Amino acid sequence: MGKLTSKAGIAFLAFFLATTLFAIEVPLKYEKYPDEPRSFLPSGFAQLNIRPRDAPLPGEPWTLPHLNTENPVYAFAKIGDKERLFILDIQNANDPFYNRLYFDANGNHNLRDDPVIDAISTSSADGRSSNVRFPAVDTAVEVDGKSLPYSFRPVIWGFSSQISRLKIDSQNLSRLLSFRLQSNCSYSAEFQVDGRKYRLILGDKNCNGRFAEPLTFDERYKFLRLDKIIGPVRINIFARGDSIYITSDEKNLMMSKY
Repeated sequence: MGKLTSKAGIAFLAFFLATTLFAIEVPLKYEKYPDEPRSFLPSGFAQLNIRPRDAPLPGEPWTLPHLNTENPVYAFAKIGDKERLFILDIQNANDPFYNRLYFDANGNHNLRDDPVIDAISTSSADGRSSNVRFPAVDTAVEVDGKSLPYSFRPVIWGFSSQISRLKIDSQNLSRLLSFRLQSNCSYSAEFQVDGRKYRLILGDKNCNGRFAEPLTFDERYKFLRLDKIIGPVRINIFARGDSIYITSDEKNLMMSKY
C-alpha cells in the first residue's frame, strides 16, 4: 500500500478478482463523515490512557488554559506522527460532569491557541453515570512528514455521581471514567475492472490518523501451538490493522484486512 499524500494520495491495490491477480493504481478521496450518516461508513476507536492533575506532564513545558474544575483529566493520543494532549474540563463551576475539552490541535504544546470544544449532549440512563458527546474535531495531522486532513469524535463515559464528590487520583480514575476517540473520516476510490465498477473504502480502525497499517497479531499468540490442542476448543484471536472495504454493489459490502 503506498503512502498517502496531501493531495489525497495514491493507493496501490492488489487483489484477486475472477481468479486473476490485478494490480491497480487509483487516486484516493478524503471523506469526512456527516453528523447523521445514512449509509455504511467504516469506524474505529482508540481508548485513551487518562491521568489526573497530580500526574506530571512529560516533555517540554506546556502552556495550559485556565480550568474551571479542580479535577481536570489529561490524556495523550498519538495521531499521525505526534502525541497530542487532551484536557477534560467543565464549562461552569457547578457542572456535575466533564463537558469541555481542550485539544492541542497544532501540536505546539500550547492549548491556549486552539479552539475550545464544548459538549453537544450529555445523557444519563441511571442517574449515576453519564455519556457525553462532543462535536467532530477537524484537524491536520502529520503522517510520514506530510500534512493530511483528519476528523474524529471524542466520547466520554463515567460515573458522574462519584466523580463529583470524590478526589480523582491515579488509582480510581480509570475505574470511574472512560475516554475514547472515534474515527470520523475515511478514504475512498472508484475504479473499473472488465467493465465492472467497484468502490473501495479505507478505514482507520484504531483512530490514529493512519489508514494503511498492516495486519498484526498480539504477541501473546506467538507461542500458540494449534497442533498441541486436544479436543474441541474455541480460541478468540484478535488482530490489529486497518480495514479495506470493497464492493461492486452498495448493498453488498465485503470487508478485508491489510
